[in-house]
Amino acid sequence: MRLLLYSHTFWPNIGGVERVSQLLAEALSARGHSIHLVTPTPSSDALWDQAQPYRIWRQPSLPRLLALIARAEVVHGNGASFAAVLPALLLGRPALWTHVAWQMLCVDGLGWADGSPTPLAPSASLAYYKSRLKLLPWLRQCVLLHARRWLAGRIAANVAISQWMLQRQPLPRQQLIPNPVALPAYAWSNPAHRPIPLLFLGRLVSEKGFDVLLHALALLAKQPDPLHPRLLVVGDGPLRQPWQQLAQKLGVADQLEFRGALSGAPLLAALDSCRIGVVPSAWEEPMGLVGVELLAAGLIPVVSQSGGLAENVSCVGRCFPNGDAAALARVLRDLLMQPPHVAWAAVQHHIDRFQPQQIASRYESLYRSIAARSGQRR
Repeated sequence: MRLLLYSHTFWPNIGGVERVSQLLAEALSARGHSIHLVTPTPSSDALWDQAQPYRIWRQPSLPRLLALIARAEVVHGNGASFAAVLPALLLGRPALWTHVAWQMLCVDGLGWADGSPTPLAPSASLAYYKSRLKLLPWLRQCVLLHARRWLAGRIAANVAISQWMLQRQPLPRQQLIPNPVALPAYAWSNPAHRPIPLLFLGRLVSEKGFDVLLHALALLAKQPDPLHPRLLVVGDGPLRQPWQQLAQKLGVADQLEFRGALSGAPLLAALDSCRIGVVPSAWEEPMGLVGVELLAAGLIPVVSQSGGLAENVSCVGRCFPNGDAAALARVLRDLLMQPPHVAWAAVQHHIDRFQPQQIASRYESLYRSIAARSGQRR
């Protein structure tokens, strides 16, 4: 099939949308499809673009974009951007959206702003922002939110990346297809013999809840039988310094080792040195790729209960209510005092569901289905 995949952000930018678009384009190309990836992200390495098994169009002109859409059998927007899906609807091409956040429910698309939750319901979100925005910007957000919801009701399919999202953000003609996860080949060591008890892997921003983990460590240290587990912190962000100061205030700074943002071999080595991965997200993660990545590296994930994280690590992972440091401390104490026996063969079977080729196969079936329906209508 001739497919157009639109990614509103792409490599060399780094993030979930960028990585998922790349993995999906690679896997679909390997299955024999002609993939044209369109993105507004400029290139920093033309040779890299040319080396990919799919065609990359960066910042195409409007006539070029319309021509690409007109020739595509299916248009797939990874993320709820109007840029390709709206023209596809106007040109009569079948289109679908993969929803990676909460753009159908709220103005900010996250349910989180300025370090705290925001309403995840259209009317409540608009009411919340009416007192925080000037009239014209607020009216613009009203139009955009309703336009996104209108378009989601008219395209050929909507894809939710988790069961949580499927129920939290119900849309017409929606089905569940999780994001693909790249799992590198690596000779992982025995988890029981790894030297560092805890790992935090993520951006140091308010919605990731790292401060909740710091308070949980402080609670562990204050119990009658105190625990002082080491914590490896992999990631960076604007709150690194404030949270380092919070760690000093709570008396747990000596337990922390900040490595900054890592990738490639250094990241794999960091994962291979830890036993428990903590993902204390304060907001509702739509899916949470990191939980699957922790499982694949042999760590036991401890994740927030509300959001898509819990369902993706349910075979082994432990959960606690979002933002509840006391509950997190109890879970960590149980795992540190009595490490569970894990049937890693069963875990591997669970992880295989997220392999890029498995996900590409599911999208392939969806593409063929909506293309056939479109052909019948024409």
